[in-house]
Amino acid sequence: EFYTIAVDAITGIRDYYQIKKNWASDPCLPKLYPWEGVNCSYGNPMSPTITG
Repeated sequence: EFYTIAVDAITGIRDYYQIKKNWASDPCLPKLYPWEGVNCSYGNPMSPTITG
């Protein structure tokens, strides 16, 4: 159930920010290649957070 909620949240962010390309897999990882239009916080390297 957690994964369904996480996928729904990430999909919502993708749609809200109208990300058209490079949105496959994790939006914050690898660190050098986050999704365009998404900002990530790497305070916890095991669990980056979408911040905007």
